[in-house]
Amino acid sequence: MGKKPRKDSSEDEVEESAGDRWLHNGIVFFLVLPLAIYLGWISHSLLGYLLFAGFGGALTIWRVAVTPEIRNKITINFNLKGRKQVVKGSPGGSVTQADTIYQIGVPRETSQIPPNLVTVYTTMRKVVKGWLDPRWSYFADWSRLDDDDPHSVIQIRRTAPDLADLFDQASSLFEKIHSLRESVNVLIEDEQERLVQEFQSKFDSGSKVKFSFFRISSDGSNDNTLYLIHAWMQGQDVREYAEFTARERLPNLKTWKLELMVVGHRVGNPVSESIATGEEAIKFGQRVLDYLEMQESARKLREELKRVQEFRKAILPLIERELSKS
Repeated sequence: MGKKPRKDSSEDEVEESAGDRWLHNGIVFFLVLPLAIYLGWISHSLLGYLLFAGFGGALTIWRVAVTPEIRNKITINFNLKGRKQVVKGSPGGSVTQADTIYQIGVPRETSQIPPNLVTVYTTMRKVVKGWLDPRWSYFADWSRLDDDDPHSVIQIRRTAPDLADLFDQASSLFEKIHSLRESVNVLIEDEQERLVQEFQSKFDSGSKVKFSFFRISSDGSNDNTLYLIHAWMQGQDVREYAEFTARERLPNLKTWKLELMVVGHRVGNPVSESIATGEEAIKFGQRVLDYLEMQESARKLREELKRVQEFRKAILPLIERELSKS
């Protein structure tokens, strides 16, 4: 009969459970080691102290070595200098000195962001930089990303929770701004319609005049439309914003002109024409902005727009931080 195969000795070893392991550690760390040190101290002998303390220290090192929860968190670097290394496989290969470093420990998680977040952050960076101009500020991208690519949103919440929190707050802020902006637009439209009736006498008796738009021209041409809501959001009066708009269209501006365009009726037929020009048109628009100064929703809109700039200053550095990891 053949001999039974011999069991590997490792199979005979009974691995400690986590509970037993920490029980043994507690006995060694808090009972055996302090007792060994104490016995060595009361021996009043250098030899006795070394023997007792050495015994306790050896047991402590042993327990650390067999406890993976402790061992795996320790990284040990062995710098072995002066070791000879022969460089082979190249002409003129020579003997050089090399430092060998052995590292024992759990690999650290990489801080590099995945490619999909690079795309997300690049888009967000462009949007947030655009908040410098309140007229065109928006932030639907965060909620849209949550609908279209929830995985990326989850990644950002896990890897950059401070940035995700600011995105949440900014998204809520812009929803509020959108609502306020619609309310202020209604206030502007109603006040423009009310004031424009002052020009009814220039049209058919009993007919109603309708506000059309403000037309601004640069150097006699380059006509554009001026919106009072933009002047309000910019924090400028009508004259300041009119010149700003004209120069935005034509940087080397020489002259500009603002006109108030309305629709009225003559002989029963609707006609569109410029009813006020220059200073008269500017004064008409300024009366509308002065009216907004007394409206709570209009004042609130300006306050919330100032908060946008605070979010811009807070968010951009965090986006740059995350992009630097790519």
